[in-house]
Amino acid sequence: MLRKEFVFTVLCAVFFIFGPATHTAAVADEPHPERGPALFQYCVRCHTIRPEGEHRYGPNLHGLMDRGIASVEEFAYSAALSQKKYEDQYWTPKTLNAFLAKPHMAAPGTKMAFRGLMNPHDRADLLAWLIDATGSKILADAIDDPMTEASTGDATRGARLFHPCRACHSTEKGAPHEVGPNLFGLMGRGFAAAEGFHYGGSLAFRKGIWTPESLDRFLQERKAFRQGTHRAFETLIGPIDRADLIAFISTLDDKKRQLQSQQSTEE
Repeated sequence: MLRKEFVFTVLCAVFFIFGPATHTAAVADEPHPERGPALFQYCVRCHTIRPEGEHRYGPNLHGLMDRGIASVEEFAYSAALSQKKYEDQYWTPKTLNAFLAKPHMAAPGTKMAFRGLMNPHDRADLLAWLIDATGSKILADAIDDPMTEASTGDATRGARLFHPCRACHSTEKGAPHEVGPNLFGLMGRGFAAAEGFHYGGSLAFRKGIWTPESLDRFLQERKAFRQGTHRAFETLIGPIDRADLIAFISTLDDKKRQLQSQQSTEE
């Protein structure tokens, strides 16, 4: 009996000193919409949000809240969102939260490349910002610009992020190919144009050149290329991580190296 009384006394003291746990959790879980623009980088490759923004892989999001699902007439939605069951449904905080968390479960069969924002705090912050931003006519001009240009990334941090890539790629001029091709001089080079390297899958037949934009898509979503190669690396979801990695890869160039050397000498 004495032991039970002692435990009860201790619990009462803890409650009196620290207060109810639910209050602490509620304060900690307050959303931070100021993080929204940074989190929107997960969406901006496929969506714009400014009133005059164009459609990309997905529709413009201005006026999204309380808009019917798959209701933008001039946009061709995938069959997954064009089903009759969505005809009378609208985008609300609840439906959008479910879609942001696991789009392929919320709308089975969707062609949306985005895999979901699993962190509930990130999702709450993005959602809090989207509710206001999708109805705002005053948004920064750059809000619809993806962070893909090499100048927007941190090449020093990108060099650290590149460390796992060294298992398959060399980066020095003239170095031999490894499991993957040498990446020196990658920017501006054709998709499968590294001399002496045998490419596999559809990438060998793809037309185009490597740019910050095409590399961003490649790092973000393997499905976008469907190259069918033996490449072990799958995706790099974080937009800031991708920008930093692209910034580093962009330095693998004779002109960039010469410029860096000149700047170091002047310092």
